[in-house]
Amino acid sequence: KNQDSQTQNNDWKEHQSQVRGCKGSGPIEFTVSPRKMEDLGMFVPMGLMVGDHVTPIDHGYFYPPNWKMDVTSAELKDVYVPAAGVITTVQRMPDYFKTTQQADLQDYRVIIHHTCTFYSIYIHLNLLSPRIKEIIGEIQPSESKSVEIEVKAGELLGRANSFDFSVHN
Repeated sequence: KNQDSQTQNNDWKEHQSQVRGCKGSGPIEFTVSPRKMEDLGMFVPMGLMVGDHVTPIDHGYFYPPNWKMDVTSAELKDVYVPAAGVITTVQRMPDYFKTTQQADLQDYRVIIHHTCTFYSIYIHLNLLSPRIKEIIGEIQPSESKSVEIEVKAGELLGRANSFDFSVHN
């Protein structure tokens, strides 16, 4: 058993060394909601068991008050960074996930490491903030970029109609 524990510890140390720009380990406290309360129409917590989704669902959903399936007819709302950290991955989701045909709206997945072992994942962001977009440039459907972009709690991450949010330790 002690050898298994040592192997796990070595695996975590190797993982930490592969996460560019991260600092520390363990969970931290979020100080900012990913969406302003006045822009929140509904929140669906993790654990939901429905349809063809992986069950129980391992993430929550943030919906605006005016949520519509077709993003072109719904207003996008700001999405924020919940605590300081480093964006380590930006991925453009495959086009079959897109809920709009508007060329300027995409479908992004973003990973923010708040420590080397504690991170949050956003999926279905339709626009990235101008600062982040300028740093990463264009991303093709299904392409993923490893990056090292420092972000602050409360910083604008992007805009979305509805989006997935999960936290991992």
